[in-house]
Amino acid sequence: MTTPTSLSRSAFVDILGCTLARWYWDEQDEINSFSSADYRAADLGLLRQILPKRPESQYGADVFSVVLKATKQVWKDQTAKRSVMVKYRTCSLVAKALQIPTMRAWNTLVQESLSLNDLPFPVSPNKRYVDEWSGWPAFLGMGVVQFFSYDQARSLVAKLQIKTVQEYRDYIASGLADSRMPSRPDSVYSDVWAGWPAFLTSRFVTYTEAKELIAPFALKGEQQYRLLGTKGERPEGIPSHPATFYAGEWEGWSAFLGGAVKKRKAK
Repeated sequence: MTTPTSLSRSAFVDILGCTLARWYWDEQDEINSFSSADYRAADLGLLRQILPKRPESQYGADVFSVVLKATKQVWKDQTAKRSVMVKYRTCSLVAKALQIPTMRAWNTLVQESLSLNDLPFPVSPNKRYVDEWSGWPAFLGMGVVQFFSYDQARSLVAKLQIKTVQEYRDYIASGLADSRMPSRPDSVYSDVWAGWPAFLTSRFVTYTEAKELIAPFALKGEQQYRLLGTKGERPEGIPSHPATFYAGEWEGWSAFLGGAVKKRKAK
């Protein structure tokens, strides 16, 4: 087990400050001090494995007063108890210190342990920290993952019979996906990417074929395209969300439905 010293003072203050903000959310006027004795009596669950026994010795004698200031700041910044969460960096440090190996293990830890103690950690950090998220390997400290080659990834997709973009996204989010399968294959394999139909075991036609199939309907826009699908008249082999499915080739609804591609006027 990683030693508590792997957690910085700022991470400790973040963890305890947010925890107290949750615990005393409805009694904000009742907490005016927090001491080492209070800390030793606090039910911090599995976090005890990575938090120091004597924070004042490790982080300084003023650490608990700093924690209390952080708690009061959280109350000013947050409008709801459930929105109180530690920062991304702190959350990642805890995952690494507890040596959590997988996304599923993290989810289980939060659901079965941390949440029971009302501790400020999200079940889905990838959704909570969207702007800072760079993948589960980075969050858990697994290092840089070597993705499959395009052909290897495509072969696995065929083996799993993944036929739509949504099925692929569900597979990646399921926790069962091989870590070498990228969440954004269109970006990882950009140099050879030929569209989702080519990558997936697709029941849909290519982008060019889709345009040829839809052109005779002379549709005027996305709304008419949706209406065609609602009536059950959309040609077989064309996806309900072509802008997403053909993202790498998409030129806009006008071009897809048979109209001219709109160009900006030169200034």
